[in-house]
Parts: sequence; C-alpha cells; structure tokens
Amino acid sequence: MSAADSPLAIAPAQFKAQLWADERLQVHAVLLGRCLSGLPARLAAAQQDGEIDDFDCLLPGALPPPVQQGAPYLVRLRRDSPFTDALLFAADRPSDWGVLVLAGVRLIVLRNHLRSLLQARLPDGQTVPLDTLSPDMLRIVLDHADNAQRAAINGPVGAWVLPGTSHWSLARITGGHLEWRPVRTGADA
Repeated sequence: MSAADSPLAIAPAQFKAQLWADERLQVHAVLLGRCLSGLPARLAAAQQDGEIDDFDCLLPGALPPPVQQGAPYLVRLRRDSPFTDALLFAADRPSDWGVLVLAGVRLIVLRNHLRSLLQARLPDGQTVPLDTLSPDMLRIVLDHADNAQRAAINGPVGAWVLPGTSHWSLARITGGHLEWRPVRTGADA
C-alpha cells in the first residue's frame, strides 16, 4: 500500500478534527520509549521548537539514561505541529508507539493517574511493573476488566485512542461500561 492509498494520508485534517472535536479535552500521547529511539531528546527538541505543549516521563524519579530512553512519556500534543503530524501520519512509524489519551485535566493529574497503571500489587504485597499502556495490552485489559476495574483504569480519561495498521479505535468508558468504535480516518468521510 502506498502512502497515497493509506486512509490516514487521504484526509489528515479530518482525522485531527475528530481528535480535537471536544474543546474540553486535550489530546495527549503516551509514547513508548522502547519503540521510539531517542525519544527524550526528540521531546525536548519538540518542546523547545514549540511543537508540543508539555511532556513528562511516566516513570518517577531520577532515572539512569538507559531507563530514560526506554521509558513511557506523556506528551500534550498541539493540533497543528510537525511533531503531531509525524506521530499520526508518518508511514514509517511503528504501530505500537503508544496510545492517545483525551482528557480535560492538567498534565500532572493525568500523569499521576497513568503512572498508577504501570504497576500492579500482587496478593503478597509485591509490586510488579505492567506494560498497560501499549496498544495491544490496553485493549486486552479494557476488554477483560469488569466495570469497576474499567472505571478505575479510566480515571480522568475522556477517551483512549489506539492506533492500528489498518484502522484506529476509540474506547470510551462510562460508568465502567466500555464502548469501542472505529475512528474515521478520512477514507469513509
């Protein structure tokens, strides 16, 4: 499939219009450093160039450089920026780069909530890391959680948008009830 045949390449403006349709919600990306090489430096440069509003690492504390490189990052995107366009429309990006999060809360509030999703406490009290925010894992967790678990996972999130190779999916959780719907990419506009 050529870039011209890609549904995302057909109408990027309409695709972005869907993501930014609700003025109460900001569009964030959770980017997985393990899938995007040099992510911390790329984010710092994008912020310096005014291409993103803000970003923060989802792992707390001072991290050694190898951990920083592979860590997940929360990024508040700007609708019209080269960084956002490259993330959403670049043909060479991996499909498991992370997820989009639509939320109407401050970055620090969202960051703290998402941090809580990156670990689980076992019955013996031990804490173990989770890769909950990768697209495949998030879909599995949301599909198999009960309503109370979904509500806790969702927290202040208005919607989750999961990228895919052939289509993207939007998940909304209301009162613990999960609704999946495809995100129109312009091919069906």
